[in-house]
Amino acid sequence: MYIPEELQHYAARLGEAEFAARMAAEQGMRECRGARQGKGLFRLENKIDLYGSIKFCLKLSGFWNRAVRNYFDIQVVRNEVRLKNLPPEFDGYTILQLSDLHADLHPDFPVASERNYFPFGL
Repeated sequence: MYIPEELQHYAARLGEAEFAARMAAEQGMRECRGARQGKGLFRLENKIDLYGSIKFCLKLSGFWNRAVRNYFDIQVVRNEVRLKNLPPEFDGYTILQLSDLHADLHPDFPVASERNYFPFGL
C-alpha cells in the first residue's frame, strides 16, 4: 500500500491493518460525501477544502504559529470527586478523560501528550 510521506508517521503509529482500515473508511466517506444529505447551494464542504482554507487564512493572518502552540498546550486538570454512596473498593480510583484531541493533525502530538499525562501516573 502506498503511503504518502505526510501520513507515514500516522501509519507507523496505527499499524498496517488499522491504517488500511482507516484509509478505506475515509475513502468511503469521500465517495458518498453529501450523497445522503441532499445537494444545495450552501453545501460548501462539497466544493472547497475547509481544512486547507482555514490553514491558509491562519497563515495569512499570522495566527498559524499561535494555533500550533495552542494545539500543543495540553491541559491536565485533576478533580477529586466525593460520592456519598461510593463503595469503599472504588475509593482512590482515577478516571482519565481525553477529549477533542485531533491527534492525527501533527506527528509530534503523541509524544507531547505522553509527556503531559504519564508523569502524573495516569
